Amino acid sequence: MSDDPTALRRFERGAKEKQSTHTIRDTRLFLRFCILCMGVMFGACLTAYAVGAHTGLPTAMLQQGFMICSPPCLMDVTPGLTQWQIVQTRFTGQAQNTVEYAGQLLRSRSQPSAIILTLPQESEITFHRSIDAQHLGRIHYWSPNEHTLSLGWIIMLYGQPCAITLYPQAKTVTIRYPFLLVNIDIPPAGLTAQSAPITLDFTDPAFKPDFQPDLCIDNVTAGAVNLEWQGISRLRHVIQSFDISP
Repeated sequence: MSDDPTALRRFERGAKEKQSTHTIRDTRLFLRFCILCMGVMFGACLTAYAVGAHTGLPTAMLQQGFMICSPPCLMDVTPGLTQWQIVQTRFTGQAQNTVEYAGQLLRSRSQPSAIILTLPQESEITFHRSIDAQHLGRIHYWSPNEHTLSLGWIIMLYGQPCAITLYPQAKTVTIRYPFLLVNIDIPPAGLTAQSAPITLDFTDPAFKPDFQPDLCIDNVTAGAVNLEWQGISRLRHVIQSFDISP
């Protein structure tokens, strides 16, 4: 290399520019890699959320149309939000009065303002048209099989109830939510997390009765005993203090 100072400065300046170019290129590659990783992670999160909405529950509940969603829904339809026309299109029987849901063929019966589906385990779901005539209204679920649902899973899915109502004469209890009523026959052993609901009624948001404005209280039925929610174990002892023997 020449001892000329000018040439030496040019060489040093060129080396620095070359090093700066490599640094910028490496930084850009690193940023692209970070953005790619963030995209993959975001996609994984979305996938996990979507899968979790369907796989976080027992198979028996998934087959009945239950899923993790907010606001609460059943079979991907939500009272007060889903258009009634969509419900009709999705669940009205086509070939031999059957519809497909989650790989299952379900029997479908249509009425002027309701659609009834027969599910595995001979359970039934009735979708009612809302009183606003535009949306899905009340959903009535009925199951004769005590192994399909449990009170524990209902609470895991929808959270703590606002109250319960005990009907000593009928030997039943209603677990109350602002949007849902869960009815259970009281077994001889009392109320437990394994107690099986017989019916669930998702309410129609458009229906606001003057005679019972608060769904957390039954102020209509004679003999009804309204109780605050205190947890299953505590309420089990409270219920046993009432005469519910056959």
